[in-house]
Amino acid sequence: MKIGIDIAWLATKKIVDGIILVTSDRDFIARVKLARTEGLSVYLCPLGVSVKSELYEHADLIMKLTAADLVGEEKSRLGVPVAINV
Repeated sequence: MKIGIDIAWLATKKIVDGIILVTSDRDFIARVKLARTEGLSVYLCPLGVSVKSELYEHADLIMKLTAADLVGEEKSRLGVPVAINV
């Protein structure tokens, strides 16, 4: 869980003011709690997947987006359609 370690490091070093976490994984609850305790704003973007209430409780804002909202009909720089696996 390198992302969890990155969140903890960013939070304790005060490198950022907030994070946007694109996940519905409840394994991030402890890291989100730590980030909030250290004063970071946490924005959760579960991409339309259901999330356990414990994760919702510790986020400052829930972003109600889907993968289609983020990608739409755009193509990558290589000219091929972009897909996000959720």
